[in-house]
Amino acid sequence: MYVPITDPERFAADHLTFCQSLGLKGRILVAAEGINGTVSGTVEQTDEYMKQ
Repeated sequence: MYVPITDPERFAADHLTFCQSLGLKGRILVAAEGINGTVSGTVEQTDEYMKQ
């Protein structure tokens, strides 16, 4: 399923800040069509990521 992102650069910056605040590691690609990537962290960190 594709989810359009109207401002990918802004989304990427905000998403990076969010992931850093959780202490996640990984790579996420952001484009106008949506996001794709992989992150790693503790169970608690990844659970919190998935809640958002």
